[in-house]
Amino acid sequence: MRCPSCGREIREESRFCEHCGRQVSVGVQSTQPLGPPVAQPPRKKSNVALVIGVTIVAIVVILAVIFLALYSMGSHATIVLNVHSTHILYSVECYVFVGDKQIASGTLDPGYYATFTDNVYWPSKDPTTVRVSATSTGGGLGSQSDYYDLTMEDGYTYTVDLYV
Repeated sequence: MRCPSCGREIREESRFCEHCGRQVSVGVQSTQPLGPPVAQPPRKKSNVALVIGVTIVAIVVILAVIFLALYSMGSHATIVLNVHSTHILYSVECYVFVGDKQIASGTLDPGYYATFTDNVYWPSKDPTTVRVSATSTGGGLGSQSDYYDLTMEDGYTYTVDLYV
């Protein structure tokens, strides 16, 4: 007898083709298919991309929660610094600091001032003190510095004038 699906020779008493696995009726010899071929089970797709995507989203969410927790436990304030040049003839290079962080640098023309803004964050709800400073170099009068120790509270904006 022949398999109705692949056409190969199979034993008369076979219920399935030994070659293609198709079910056959016992004692029937036919070249007509008995029905659609048996579909192979679908291959499993890799979940690597899904796992990576879920991991990235989880990391972003965890970092956002940590940032919000720290931000809500801490305080912040805004500082507006007006740095005035005391030089009357020469431009000077000027460096502006909030604490240890340099927030600006550049040329300051004689008799002019520049305004800089910085946001300060600290980990507690208690007031904190930070030193704001400016230093100029050269300009005919030599190097000059000015600083102010500013005590800040949460949510306020402070304006400080420094003269270099």
